[in-house]
Parts: sequence; C-alpha cells; structure tokens
Amino acid sequence: SDRDGFHPDADGPVRQVLTILDGIVAGDCSGPLTPRDVPLGAVIASTDPVAVDLAAMRLMQFDPDRVPKVREAMRGGQLSISSVREPSDVKVMVTDALNSDLTQVVRSLDQIRSETPFRPHAGWVGHVEASS
Repeated sequence: SDRDGFHPDADGPVRQVLTILDGIVAGDCSGPLTPRDVPLGAVIASTDPVAVDLAAMRLMQFDPDRVPKVREAMRGGQLSISSVREPSDVKVMVTDALNSDLTQVVRSLDQIRSETPFRPHAGWVGHVEASS
C-alpha cells in the first residue's frame, strides 16, 4: 500500500483488523459526548467493520440503507473494506453470557433486535430510523 492506503494490485482488503464494539451500556441522542445511557448488554466483534456496523444498526433499529457510509461500503469499489454486499450476508453468533453453558446460536440480522429503540442525534432524526 502507498502512504494513503491504496494498494492497486490487491483484489481485497490488505490487512485483517478485528473491530470490537462495547454496547454493554450504549448511548444515543447527544452521543458520543453526552449520550443518554441505553442498557443494551451487547458486545459485537468481527473482522469485517461493515458487519459490525450492520449488527449495531439493527440493534439500534436504524436503517443502513439510509446511512451513506454503510450503504456505500457494501457496494465495494476500488478501496473495498468489506466483503458484505447485502445485510443478508451477515450471520450473528449469539451467546448468552449469563447462561453457564455459553450456548451459541447463529442468527441472521433480521432475527436480532433490541427491546429499546434508540433515538438518533437531533441532526439525524428522520434520516436513519428503520421503517416499522
């Protein structure tokens, strides 16, 4: 890669990075500086940053098609950062940490949700919410 990260000979991402999102207590509204605490109880991790964003947005009940950074990242292109092309490409391993046997279940994004809808920042109201 050159100093800007461009690698013309690569047919995919050059490095693998683990992205971890701590959503044990998440935040909404005026985040990230003065968020309203939202007890979510989730930790999301993946080597695909778009998969992390999609899982988080699903839990927040936001629509990834309405967020250009996520929508465009799924289109790929010259500097692709993800192998995800559709939300259906993402599978979620759900583990209940309170369960002593740590049973894991694989689910699609459509099968996960939080009970608490998140409120977007005032500047995003009406622009990111998923339709009901």
